[in-house]
Amino acid sequence: MEQTSNLLTVNKPQSLKGIAYTIIKDAILTLKFKPGHALSHRELAGQLQISETPIRDALQDLEREGFVIRVPHKGTFVTEIDKVDIEETFQIRASLEELAVALSTSQLNKEDFSEMERLLKHADTALAQGEREQCSAFGAQFHQCFIQRANNRRLVAILSNLDDHLQRFRRISDLISGRLEKSQQEHRQVLETARQGDAEKAGRAMYSHLQSVLKDIKENDEWLGQVTN
Repeated sequence: MEQTSNLLTVNKPQSLKGIAYTIIKDAILTLKFKPGHALSHRELAGQLQISETPIRDALQDLEREGFVIRVPHKGTFVTEIDKVDIEETFQIRASLEELAVALSTSQLNKEDFSEMERLLKHADTALAQGEREQCSAFGAQFHQCFIQRANNRRLVAILSNLDDHLQRFRRISDLISGRLEKSQQEHRQVLETARQGDAEKAGRAMYSHLQSVLKDIKENDEWLGQVTN
């Protein structure tokens, strides 16, 4: 059984369930706990230096959210990566973010464009330095600029609900050779069309970008070995 190592120790006495939930969920989203990883209540409790009760409660919450699965008489495991789930999630995300970009384009001002340009430059620098995780983080912030400026609370809420699962899928896409470089180019295309004020074209550019990411995930299996071994 794979050992649950290198987790943070819980030092706060309050809300142990919440703390355990946050730490375990982060390990899942960052692929520290890979798909199929067995989650032992006893081992997790030992790692976090708390009792098994908050661990059990945290895992129940994560099961409801679809991040872990409990198999009778076998234990609890990190949910496997399903290509169908990835495709369905990206299809929803692409349509919603197309709408977000279309709605936000007319709302963007000079400060917004300057901020997005700054994020893309920081992402370029991180990529050049081999900091791929940091590059991906700047890319995620770039997407959020459009989402937040759409001024549609329900749209923001729906995309926020998708975001946890998207974090894991984003990690997967980052493992594909050349994907971050391609995303940088596509982000700039989205930015330039938005700067021109063409809401429909900018929305389509974002949709095309996310469909491009999905296509690479479906057509490249190199990430499978890295998330399952």
